[in-house]
Amino acid sequence: MSEPERSRADRPSWRSEYLAAAASVLTLASAIAFAVKAPFVGAACAAFAVSFASLTALAVRIERGDLERRLHDAESGAAIARAAKHRAISVLNHDLRQPLHALTLYAAALVKRVQSEEARDILNKINRAAEAMDQSLNSMADFSRLDAASVAAQPSVFELH
Repeated sequence: MSEPERSRADRPSWRSEYLAAAASVLTLASAIAFAVKAPFVGAACAAFAVSFASLTALAVRIERGDLERRLHDAESGAAIARAAKHRAISVLNHDLRQPLHALTLYAAALVKRVQSEEARDILNKINRAAEAMDQSLNSMADFSRLDAASVAAQPSVFELH
């Protein structure tokens, strides 16, 4: 992700960047002072460079703590959203199964009363559609349980035909 695309919160603060740059400048100034035989100036620049480096390290530690806190908050929010999603799927699954079960009971009652072949064919199609819907609901519930980690996947080898 390029710099303009990153949000302001994702970028290091200007303080740590400033402190790091200042430490680099003072280190360079210290090296130049020692090179031109100005040891007092070089020692002062070196001392300031160490101070700025310490401040930079402190700023980085503070930023890291802030980032870790934000990560924890984001993970907590994601966990709450996952739990809400699983509750919604559970309620939806239950609410859809009740009318589906009633539909299959009514269709079974009609099969005993219907005499014509055409009507029985329609009832068989209704039963097949209800079975397909029941399988879809079962699959949805299985995926929800896998996603919630309440059931562990058990991989197995099988042949494809």
